[in-house]
Amino acid sequence: MITLFKNLLILLCVITTAGCTKTNLDAGYQGKPAVGLAGTLIPNAAGDSAVISFGVIPAAKLDSALKVAVRITGDIAPGDRTFTLVKVDSATTATPDEYVLPATFVVPAGQIETSFPLIIKRSARLKSTSVRLTLSVKEDVNFVRGPVHGRFSPDFKVIWNDRLVKPASWSSVFGTYSDKKFQIIIDQTGYTDFANLHTSILYNILVVVQQYVYNYNNAHPDNKLRDENGALVSFP
Repeated sequence: MITLFKNLLILLCVITTAGCTKTNLDAGYQGKPAVGLAGTLIPNAAGDSAVISFGVIPAAKLDSALKVAVRITGDIAPGDRTFTLVKVDSATTATPDEYVLPATFVVPAGQIETSFPLIIKRSARLKSTSVRLTLSVKEDVNFVRGPVHGRFSPDFKVIWNDRLVKPASWSSVFGTYSDKKFQIIIDQTGYTDFANLHTSILYNILVVVQQYVYNYNNAHPDNKLRDENGALVSFP
């Protein structure tokens, strides 16, 4: 019995040692480590894409920093590893002055997940059009293109514009909707969604924007606030 126990213990040690000789994110994956991208760190983004509107961002803010998620399939490494992304020209309409990417892309030592910053910029043409940036993993000495797995893909697309759309949660407290009125609310209070807000909060917002319009019109009696349709801006 003791001999049998010893043999089983030796076998268990051999299995455990063999299992620890390689750290792998996906035991079913064979071959070179691969990179996948996703919008999991960007609010309301889909797996392989994100749509951003500067219209719901205060007008004074001229850029927005996004975090693109990165996941490795394959072996974990003891040192930092770089990976390569390229812009897909045929699927990109954004100009180089409308976004900023890091000079290098790095997976830190011992990590299977990381992220990199992507800064998108607010340009004048975004008022009338949307622009698109499509990034694609390019095979290099460290990584190949990852498989489509869950929300991760070897390609990632960001679309952005500077247009407002009437939110489904627009409250009658603010009167008839206009883009100009929505922009004033955003700039003066930061609110972009009115769902589930208590009535007292809605009326607090109303007081703030009413005061803003009053002050503006007093300071510009010959050029009072008008909306995109030429109507005077008025909150009830």
